[in-house]
Amino acid sequence: MVFSATLAAGFVMTTKIRPIVLTGPSGTGKSTLLNRAMKEYPDAFAFTVSHTTRKPRDGELHGVNYYFVERSEMEKMIDNGEFVENVEFGGNRYGTSKMAIENVQKSGKICILDLELNGVRSLKDHEMKFKFILIRAPSYEVLVSLREFLWVLQGGLMVFWKKRTLF
Repeated sequence: MVFSATLAAGFVMTTKIRPIVLTGPSGTGKSTLLNRAMKEYPDAFAFTVSHTTRKPRDGELHGVNYYFVERSEMEKMIDNGEFVENVEFGGNRYGTSKMAIENVQKSGKICILDLELNGVRSLKDHEMKFKFILIRAPSYEVLVSLREFLWVLQGGLMVFWKKRTLF
């Protein structure tokens, strides 16, 4: 398929657009990089809308934040090969469907996926070809420091992981 995207500078690009997969450890700046790309080049990039078996949180909309589906429906979709990747996390399934990627491509934008390494591994041999970008911390010490003060969303509550001390 051939798609067209109008870039920020006003140029029109016509080419086969392969989805970009951004991955890396937590705290390396993936979200910051993605949000900046979306803000500065809204006509060039777009995220997919993922599927999940979890219940919507307040303010979340079906088809906007996620496609909220029953576990049995998602398992059937997985069995039918409708996902490029899917994972189990916190008792719920999450996944990126081929349809979600194709919807972004049809809009003429470059599809960006933000995936953990487990999701990336499942894409390696997929029929749909991807461009992979690994974001890493400047050093191991920086990564450890970031993780010591990481805010984690657990069960709808923000939990602060304190730096451990001997006393």
